[in-house]
Amino acid sequence: MSFQLTMNGISGYASLEVVENDGISPSTVLDRTTDFIVETEWNFRGPNVANMGGEWHLTAYFESMGPQPEVAVPFGAAIPAGQSNYNRSITIPANTIREDGVYKLVVALTHTDANGNLSKNAGYQELPELLQFYS
Repeated sequence: MSFQLTMNGISGYASLEVVENDGISPSTVLDRTTDFIVETEWNFRGPNVANMGGEWHLTAYFESMGPQPEVAVPFGAAIPAGQSNYNRSITIPANTIREDGVYKLVVALTHTDANGNLSKNAGYQELPELLQFYS
């Protein structure tokens, strides 16, 4: 994951994977009429990690490589910041991707401070492979 962090002394790493509902992993050719899972994990290192505070928010973006509509899927509830290691999975329901085609997957990580204001801390992870959806 590429991170932009405003706190000195913090570095990070992340990974991203798509898994079919039957546990086949990783998968890049998916039946859009069945559920599939997006898994991500990320970690921070450095002396200021515990002082970060606020919350993290994840969203999966499926960017069409053609005329198909693009899709954004939030991962759900906010995640408290201040930890070193995180992992989250989201089940993408059947037919969320509404048309067959090729898509790029990017998971964006944003941060809000203790007052709920969007901060400059952010990151994203792009799946290196394109996803092919069929029905």
